[in-house]
Amino acid sequence: MKLIKTMIGKGMLLTALLTAFFCLTGLDKRNVYYIDENGVEKSRADSYSFSDELKEAKLKYGGYSGDYIIDPRGGWLFVEGSVDVDKQFYLYYDKGVNIILTDGSSLNCKNDGQIYDGFSDLPSLTIYGQKDGTGSFNASGTSLDSAVIRVKNLTINGGQLFVQDSREWNAISFTDTLKINGGCLKTIGGIWGDGVSSNIILNGGKLDLSDYKVRITGCHVTVADGLTYKDRSGNTYSGELSPEEINSLNGKIISPVLAVEYNPPVPERVPVTPPEQGYASSQDNFAAITPGASNGIGGNIKDLTLDFSEVIKSGVDPSGLKMTVVNGSKLTTAMKVKDRSSFTTTDGVKAKYNKKDGTVTFTCKRSGSATVTMEDGNTYTIDITVEKPEAREDAKRIAKGSASVEKTVTDLFGTHIDAGKLSIIKQKHSLASVSDNSIIIDPREKDRIRIRYQYLNKKYKITVKIK
Repeated sequence: MKLIKTMIGKGMLLTALLTAFFCLTGLDKRNVYYIDENGVEKSRADSYSFSDELKEAKLKYGGYSGDYIIDPRGGWLFVEGSVDVDKQFYLYYDKGVNIILTDGSSLNCKNDGQIYDGFSDLPSLTIYGQKDGTGSFNASGTSLDSAVIRVKNLTINGGQLFVQDSREWNAISFTDTLKINGGCLKTIGGIWGDGVSSNIILNGGKLDLSDYKVRITGCHVTVADGLTYKDRSGNTYSGELSPEEINSLNGKIISPVLAVEYNPPVPERVPVTPPEQGYASSQDNFAAITPGASNGIGGNIKDLTLDFSEVIKSGVDPSGLKMTVVNGSKLTTAMKVKDRSSFTTTDGVKAKYNKKDGTVTFTCKRSGSATVTMEDGNTYTIDITVEKPEAREDAKRIAKGSASVEKTVTDLFGTHIDAGKLSIIKQKHSLASVSDNSIIIDPREKDRIRIRYQYLNKKYKITVKIK
């Protein structure tokens, strides 16, 4: 494993800070939603939370004098509420980091001093936001010969990233690509391309260089195909910018001329037989057959059947099947596979060949994919999203207001599996009702409501308190 040494404390290297969280113990993974680079809402079930516990973290000590050694695990982090960080530590890490800035959150990293320079092949960082894009990441420090943030690739898909070098020298240094697909990047201090062909790609997000000392050096700047950017004086930019155009960006804010709203197309679907079985999620285009189930109720998550007989004639791409299941689900092919070596899986999906009937059973612990070639020679690939519905902490308390409140299954249990049945177990005043798998709460309600959601043989409960 390649080891990368970086430092944070007297200075700040952002990826070091982020990945340090993985050494914390006793913190559970969470299923967190984010907006991807195409504007599509997705979820990540193996996300870890930044929290105030980071301030009290006891990192593993060893190696060089003053080093904190962080075991590299890779992965995803999310920020909730306001988190302030001022720790000093070293990091050995060779994988990229993904951060989800939940709406209304702020991660504030403030340090003054120097960052060690001279390291190569540093980790990549990708920042995501949520629906409203109000999460923020505020990083400040003193760069001296390096930069406050120094990475190989930096991608901003949403949220607000603000980076300030107190000497107004280099706020960001990158070697390969800095890509803004959404959200906003603002810097006080320069943006420095430190590679042979470093490139800034403007692909839908806003770039704020309004501080008069901001400068872009050492890299190309390209507006993505099909887009035009405009500054507040009406000047437009497209394609690869000339050196003169790049210099003219100093002190300006540029945004896409037209903010294109992404409306995901309604996918073609493989028909479900029998039809009352339904799709686990409205986002799916392929459904498992569940013996004994009707309209999302009954059956067993460990007794699901994959019937590919309708795929080809449906027109759905056999390599683009998508389905959502509950953690621990087992999916068995309805027919024989070609042979015992004609199937593969990735990530959290495991496969077992059944000798008696020549079928294959896929066990789903985490999201992944399964590819299988059937006896008739046709090959199918399923992208399997594995979710673990559970009562969301932020849904247990609802602020009393002057209007009715609506909470969906996703709001209550953090899942896109919407084929089950939502019901009210207990309420005192009969001021809450169920409509299309959403709970509608009358503004006069002021007591607790007990709610249950059932999908197949799994039941999930939550008590909502109105305050």
